[in-house]
Amino acid sequence: MNNHRQFLLFATLAGSFGFIYFGFLMPFGMMFKEELTMFTYDSDYILAYFSRPGCLSSLAGDFLTQFFYNRWLGAAVMALFMAAAYTLSAAVLRRFFPWRNACALALLPACLELLAAGKLTWSLAMPAGWMIAAASFCGYATIRNRSGLLAAQVLGAAALYVLAGSAAVVFALLVVAFEADKGGRRLLCAAAGLLLPIVVCHALSGRYLLTLPQAFAYPFTSWGEALGAIALVGLAAVSHLPAARAEWSRAVRAAVSGLVAMGFGLIAFKFAPYKVEDVLRIRALAAEEQWDAVLQAGRKLQDPVAASYVNIALSSQGTMGERLMEFYQPASSGLFLEVSPSAGWWTIYFASDAYFHVGDMIMAQHAAMLGMIFSPRERSSRLVERLAGISIITGDTAAAMKFIAMLDRTLFHRGEARRLRAQALAPDDSPEISAARKRIHSDDIIRSHWPPVESLESLAGNPYSPQARNYLLAYHLLHKDIPAFFNAYTLYYIQTGAKPPRAFAEALLIYLAATGATADKVRALNIAPETMRAFADYTRTHEQSAGNLHLLQQRFPASYWVYYHFATFR
Repeated sequence: MNNHRQFLLFATLAGSFGFIYFGFLMPFGMMFKEELTMFTYDSDYILAYFSRPGCLSSLAGDFLTQFFYNRWLGAAVMALFMAAAYTLSAAVLRRFFPWRNACALALLPACLELLAAGKLTWSLAMPAGWMIAAASFCGYATIRNRSGLLAAQVLGAAALYVLAGSAAVVFALLVVAFEADKGGRRLLCAAAGLLLPIVVCHALSGRYLLTLPQAFAYPFTSWGEALGAIALVGLAAVSHLPAARAEWSRAVRAAVSGLVAMGFGLIAFKFAPYKVEDVLRIRALAAEEQWDAVLQAGRKLQDPVAASYVNIALSSQGTMGERLMEFYQPASSGLFLEVSPSAGWWTIYFASDAYFHVGDMIMAQHAAMLGMIFSPRERSSRLVERLAGISIITGDTAAAMKFIAMLDRTLFHRGEARRLRAQALAPDDSPEISAARKRIHSDDIIRSHWPPVESLESLAGNPYSPQARNYLLAYHLLHKDIPAFFNAYTLYYIQTGAKPPRAFAEALLIYLAATGATADKVRALNIAPETMRAFADYTRTHEQSAGNLHLLQQRFPASYWVYYHFATFR
């Protein structure tokens, strides 16, 4: 196989792997990055890129990130980036290795960039930056004039920092590795060139309003996001080892390229952020109100964010009282995600949905605002949509129009902006808005944000808010506050005369046993006889087995009794 065919084969392999990986395995993670970027066609927004380092790489990366909105467009963009990463890596490494060796080794930076892309804070600006540096180095390597080399180093370090951020260091390190063989003054100038990015960072950090460490690292936030760049510089350094530049035989090249591609493929599939992807998939299903699919996907996840969407699904289907204990329940954090200084941005980001579901628009708005502020880019198309919807429901049309205008300046969210504008201008014509307005607080109340009991009690009295009643009862159950649960149940449910659903009935039996209730009081609650027999069997088994958790879980799966006896709070 000649050099050109080998190069095309590996470039195609890198692009195809990127398309398959992101199109089929990690589509929701890519769409989430678009959501967090929210690229808008606004002059102030575009000009803001020039107020921080790496303006070209950030602008180009974020512009392309908006295409992640569509699963297959996003996969195509990542395929192009993978192919470009391979192409530029090969172009750089051919300056250090024989061309055929470089073709095989260039797979490593491209593959490692794919692994870095799994991080939530990774963006296309990062590979765009080091690829700009790689292209600049290729241009530098063609210069023969000594004075031109020195000028290229000085101007390159300053220009690259402005255009590509900390990728200027990649350029400087590649130059040092390239000049190491030359020795003498050229090596000394190249080594001195390492100081230039530091000098430039120090000189411009004040202008960019960044601390020196932030200015030196921007746009990277961790070493794990710079794997592709690190691999490229590392290979350039390794080229100086003895015999590293000897041309490999065809068998060795095939073995190296195969091990890099296959070995890294296994690593990528093994360590891919599947849990994050599953959570984002559940969130997407909940947004489409595919409640059965949410419950099916939620069975295998033990995660508070996933649990919150499972509980929204149960409440929406009216089965929370029946099926509450069938799923992972991390106490009340599975009902309402924590919104506090100790909570991470990932948790706060999704907290608005549960509050919106029960009709607590004040906390829904508060959580949406904080979720957007604490997100990596302090932007979110999804939370802007949420804030617009809340403003329409609460009658704040002016605020709604501000959020809608933001969506209207995007490429792919204009349809949502049109829908929201129609609702804002004629809210009474929208069944969705009319129904939501019936669920919210009718009066202003003074209460703390946590625990949410006061808000839920206020909402639970609303006949149009069964969601709030279910959440209030579930909150007391998951906190094992059986007296409070019994009081809320008798206030909101006992009048119906219907049999209590399974989880509620099991909790009622605990209360009745603890208080020594009379037979008349037991009959008044209309608990199913089979549930009462199961409770007697559970009590007997618990006493005889001395509280054997494994046995009780086997005999009484998904029962509230097991949760009540064995769940612990951290």
